[in-house]
Amino acid sequence: VDSFLSPDYVFGNRKFGGNAQSITKNRWIHHTSFLWDYEDRNMDYLKLPSRAPEYRSARDHTEFVCRMREYMQRPAFVDRTIKALEAYFLVQPMSSEAAVNGDPQTTTTTTEFIPSTRLLSEKELEDAFASTTLERMAHTVRI
Repeated sequence: VDSFLSPDYVFGNRKFGGNAQSITKNRWIHHTSFLWDYEDRNMDYLKLPSRAPEYRSARDHTEFVCRMREYMQRPAFVDRTIKALEAYFLVQPMSSEAAVNGDPQTTTTTTEFIPSTRLLSEKELEDAFASTTLERMAHTVRI
């Protein structure tokens, strides 16, 4: 399994989200978790990671992470996330019931998979890699 560096999402120097990604022979997955809210006491269960970004400055979790809800309202976050996704993917509204059950009766959209992305050519991958340095990949994504 090959993997590559995943940036954190931060407000200033406080982390509110992170990624995990993996590429194998025929599959690619990218997972993002956003920290909307949490109980302070639960931070005590977390260990300091063996690898951490320099900007963490060896801070414990309570000093390093933050709650997204303290920086924006949920509807604004959802709206901005959908708009960002629409720039790259075909986004169609669907009820949670239809998504879980695949029941076409509960939604006006289809649950059939419709590809909205394509495989890049070897030349496109080489061009993208050449234009992206390791230093840029290591930088923090700031919203």
